[in-house]
Amino acid sequence: MRTSGSAVGDLHSARARLVEGAAWKAVWIAASMKDRDENILIKGFNDDVTGPTPEERRMLEEAGWDDAQQMAELGVGRFLTGVTGVEAAVRLLYKPTCNISGLTTGYGGPGSKTVLPAKALLKMDFRLVPRQDPDDIFVKVKRRIDGLGIDGVEVRKLGAIPPSYAPLDSEISRAVIGAARAVYPQGPALRPRGDASGKQGPWLAAKLGVAGVSSSIGPPNWRGHATNEFITIGHYLDGIKYVATIYAKYAGVA
Repeated sequence: MRTSGSAVGDLHSARARLVEGAAWKAVWIAASMKDRDENILIKGFNDDVTGPTPEERRMLEEAGWDDAQQMAELGVGRFLTGVTGVEAAVRLLYKPTCNISGLTTGYGGPGSKTVLPAKALLKMDFRLVPRQDPDDIFVKVKRRIDGLGIDGVEVRKLGAIPPSYAPLDSEISRAVIGAARAVYPQGPALRPRGDASGKQGPWLAAKLGVAGVSSSIGPPNWRGHATNEFITIGHYLDGIKYVATIYAKYAGVA
């Protein structure tokens, strides 16, 4: 979303006594979305949010959750709201987010520059959970911003992916679980949902009407999407066997 003040360009900050600053507008908008206790304040945002079923909770408990390991990988000393254990996993997989992914305005270079910004760009993203509709959420977000009565604001939707998940008893879920048990001695670590997004699941569900799941073949700490992302030859070869076994089980020939 873009905000602008009444001025045609940046001004000296002394004029902040008389002229609205676009940066403050962006801050007010962002602060209206979520409080410091992590409650999302957009009316109706959580209407379609549900927690795990008893079966899904059992799955999370059996998969295990190590607070210390997770915190070490994230580089933090605590999780938001102080949540721990299985409840942290539940929060990760079943709670939508309201995140500021970028805020650009004014001058952020070296030294001092007393400027009153005329424009600001605030980028936000929302990780939704199944049953939430991105189009519906956008309408609610825009309604929230409009209700603030801040002029000079332009709200744009840059993109959306509908959330989806496959039931544990679906054919593809059974095929993937069976293949993991056949190829890997330790068997699979099951999660009822993923914490990140991808178009393959929603595309399969929306376009073809079939369930889709995701799995991985990489080693622990494979640094996905980070510098030096890697895979070992052993994991790569096992991954080939794993995928082939999934195909066979899903086709009913193994």
